[in-house]
Amino acid sequence: ISNCVVNLALDKRAVLVGAHHVLKDFGEVYFSDIYASAPVPEAIRRNKTAWGECLAGALYWRDLYDMCEEIGFSRPVTVHAKDVPIDNAELEEEIQRHGGSLHFASVTYRFFKLPRTREAQQEEHVVATYKGSIEGFEERFQFAHDVVFPAHKPVKVEGQLAAILQGSRYKPHFDFTAEGG
Repeated sequence: ISNCVVNLALDKRAVLVGAHHVLKDFGEVYFSDIYASAPVPEAIRRNKTAWGECLAGALYWRDLYDMCEEIGFSRPVTVHAKDVPIDNAELEEEIQRHGGSLHFASVTYRFFKLPRTREAQQEEHVVATYKGSIEGFEERFQFAHDVVFPAHKPVKVEGQLAAILQGSRYKPHFDFTAEGG
């Protein structure tokens, strides 16, 4: 779990490579940080107030997706997100001058280490039925902000999510059937 500290790392890719190295296949990372709606301009990156507000080191969210794919992680799944307002007038002016419509958000992502074998990264569709067996989540299991599994109700899943559910720590909590089966 990372809680807004990778933002301050100058080489974020190296941090993610290190996390990938120590995880077993289908191991999971929760990554909470400040992200930007576009690459942060150099003038903002050098701004001391922006560093103090954890904005200067904000990663462009698309760069995170690209890094994850290159390194061998699944696509990041959004767990929680909220806008980060700029409360400092001078910093807001600096962002408008150099960043235009640059916006920041605090986002918690989760992603999984995918095995290198093609079979393990299956792109098949399955129907997953949550058993209601995770303590505290007997009625429903919210995997991500937009992915919810009601207990005992079949849900069609595809691609990486199907592979993740079948290969990760969540496997014992689901029954799987082939789509249409």
